[in-house]
Amino acid sequence: MARQSTIGRLTMLSMIFKSPSYIAIAIASVVINYLIFISLVKYSNRGILLVTAPLPLIYLIIATGAILFSIAIYSIRYNAANKYEETSVGILGFAIPSIGSMIASCSCAYPIFATALIAAGTNIFAVSNLVSWVSMYQSYILLAILCTNLALAYLYLGVVARGCSIKRRK
Repeated sequence: MARQSTIGRLTMLSMIFKSPSYIAIAIASVVINYLIFISLVKYSNRGILLVTAPLPLIYLIIATGAILFSIAIYSIRYNAANKYEETSVGILGFAIPSIGSMIASCSCAYPIFATALIAAGTNIFAVSNLVSWVSMYQSYILLAILCTNLALAYLYLGVVARGCSIKRRK
């Protein structure tokens, strides 16, 4: 049963990416997310492109965010065309993990986060400890975000595949 479910999800993913428009959406999403990442790094480092996070994990997070975004667009288009509402998992279900992973994948966001915490009245030592803790466990945090993105893609592909198979049966 689980193997058939996985095959159905992989079939749905290949069906989504057979269309050149969804490939273009994914590529545009990767480019935009990467530009946001670079802008955040440059902003927090005062114009210097200095990345302390493991780049392969960041690239994988950006890629999985693009896949999630493509699945969301497919789901929304499918629902609009077929007037079938159980298939949709909603754009927020994809946008929030993508945006969150972009912010969390950039260690440069922590100086921005630290400034906001200090402005809110948090103790400077607590903020310093938080930033140090995040820097120390950054790879593990990024890996957890990547696993979350993959799990969400698996879940959402199942929802979309199930909705498409229900629609075909009726």
